[in-house]
Amino acid sequence: MKIRSLLLAIGSLVLFVAAASSVRQVIPASPASSAPPARLANPHGDIKMNCSDCHSAKRWKPTKRILDFNHGKTGFPLSGSHASVACLDCHKDLKFQAVSSACADCHKDVHKGKFGNDCQACHTPKKWSSQFLTVEAQAHNQFPLVGFHAIDECVKCHKNQQPKNYANTPTACNGCHMAEFNKTTAPNHTTSNFSTDCASCHASAILTGWSAGATMTTHPASLPLTGAHGKISCFACHQKSTFAGLNPQCASCHQKDYNATTQPSHRDLAFPIECSSCHTNENWRATVIPDGTQFKHPADFPLTGGHAKPKCADCHAQGYVGTKTDCAGCHEKDYQGTTAPNHVQQKFSMDCKQCHTTGVWKGAMIPPGTNFQHPAAFPLNGGHAVAACADCHKNGTYANTPTDCYTCHKSNYDTTKSPNHTDLAFGTSCADCHSITNWLGATIPANHPCKHPVTFPLDGGHSAVDCAKCHATGYTKTSTTCESCHDKDYKATTSPNHADLKFSTDCAACHTVNKDWKGATIPAGTNFQHPVA
Repeated sequence: MKIRSLLLAIGSLVLFVAAASSVRQVIPASPASSAPPARLANPHGDIKMNCSDCHSAKRWKPTKRILDFNHGKTGFPLSGSHASVACLDCHKDLKFQAVSSACADCHKDVHKGKFGNDCQACHTPKKWSSQFLTVEAQAHNQFPLVGFHAIDECVKCHKNQQPKNYANTPTACNGCHMAEFNKTTAPNHTTSNFSTDCASCHASAILTGWSAGATMTTHPASLPLTGAHGKISCFACHQKSTFAGLNPQCASCHQKDYNATTQPSHRDLAFPIECSSCHTNENWRATVIPDGTQFKHPADFPLTGGHAKPKCADCHAQGYVGTKTDCAGCHEKDYQGTTAPNHVQQKFSMDCKQCHTTGVWKGAMIPPGTNFQHPAAFPLNGGHAVAACADCHKNGTYANTPTDCYTCHKSNYDTTKSPNHTDLAFGTSCADCHSITNWLGATIPANHPCKHPVTFPLDGGHSAVDCAKCHATGYTKTSTTCESCHDKDYKATTSPNHADLKFSTDCAACHTVNKDWKGATIPAGTNFQHPVA
């Protein structure tokens, strides 16, 4: 026993010396020496961490069972299966910083680079095979895994390929489903020349299941599946699973409807059997009579304006025989319900067309001979007679409507710049210068606030001319010379010829501003010489 104890003591001493020789520490100098202490090289390279995080002075090798070192500080936390791997499985060299964090450094790429080096796009450290991550990674692929495609095993679609080599797998439907296509007989996809693009009819199959039924989304252009046609089952038209050679004409399905209709009788009135002439597949009952049909509405009630737009049944609610043609037959409620103005109290005629048209119902006019008389204080003459009632009676208000010009024509007054009514302080009574028969032919009356410049007084013939006739290009910098307005008169006059005789272009030398213009005199000094005889 003594020998055994001695051997154990010697062994412990050897281990201690070996451990001490590899620990990075300063060897104390002898008291007689002043040289700096020597440092041992760190086998892990330039790593800044305490040795005690992994080692102990009592037992240098192996390392602690539970390390104090936080691997997450390196930027690569040890989670999942990585936490149970021995350090030296990844760190083949004691210089730990030389190890890369890329997946491919430790994991052989069984996919041979087809999916890149980012393993974590489909895998996790916790579970190497993750269906969820695979589906998520495929979400941005040309073939996203949704519905039933997301729950199938990868190898179910990736057949006859090298193990784990999933590249170049066909994404077309017939790549997987051609067998189903060929064996389907109700309807027979092959004889009906159906497209092998399953999604054109079975778009919802990946969510609802293959047997949930198909909807045609690429029907032949000769009969597009719009409106009601797009809502019915394929077999409603394609009976007995017949999908080829069917007649796309309306009568092939709707001849019974045509023959049975009596209001109006399609056969008696020789309506076309092409249903789309009057009907739409959006709303079968919303019929209109199109141009070119053999059916002609009675001449005493032509379908013009607003009458051409309603559905037939709007007027023919009680049938097509004996329908009233007078306005009150349809519009009596409108007549009685109108209060602005009140048609009943004013005893307006119930013949709507006296004031209304079929083109614009609201643009009513009061025709001559109607019982309604506009107040004498504001007779409807000139331009006022051709305006719609609603132009002056805004918002349907017919009582206490102002009669002054400015109320209706304020915007005209404010925006007129030639001349600027606001700057020149024109009155707001439009009738001072304008008339209700010719709005643009304005004249400036006597005593008007607008005074013409004294350099060009509006006397004689000048006082009766429309402002715009002289101010055709505006009201600023208008020339005051005679020839600026009368040059054409000067050149056109031949008795005598003003141009040949070199008469002055200053008309005032011979003429006055009187309206008769012809009272001209030949002033002294002119080139014109009267004949000696």
